[in-house]
Amino acid sequence: MKVTGQGIHLRFLNESDAPSMVALNRRNRAFFGPYLIDRPEEFYTVEYQQASIRSGLALMEKDQKYSFGVFLKESRELIGLLSLTEIVRGPYQSCWLGYYLDQERDHSPCLKAGGFSEHA
Repeated sequence: MKVTGQGIHLRFLNESDAPSMVALNRRNRAFFGPYLIDRPEEFYTVEYQQASIRSGLALMEKDQKYSFGVFLKESRELIGLLSLTEIVRGPYQSCWLGYYLDQERDHSPCLKAGGFSEHA
C-alpha cells in the first residue's frame, strides 16, 4: 500500500528499509530521547531494525499493527514513521496513532502545506 501527498508518500516498511531506519534513529537520537523509552545500543543496528520490521509485518498479517514509512516523494528519503496500533474492530473501530518525524524535516514546507497533515 502506498499513499501519496504533495511532497511525501507513505508505504508499509520492508526489511530493505532497515538501514534508513537506523540512520533516522541515529540522526535523531538526542531529539527523540525525551519522548521515547530508553533504547538499547542494539536498537541502532540494521539487524535490530530488520527484526523489528519483520515483527511489524507479522502483526500486520494479524490486523494488529500497521507501520508506514514517511518518505520524501522526490528523493525517497525516509523521514519518519507512522504506526497504527491497539487496533479494535467491530461496531466501534479505533486505534492509536503514533508517529515521529526527522527533526530536520519536522517543519519543512512539504509537511506544513498538506504533506503529512493530509494523511495523519
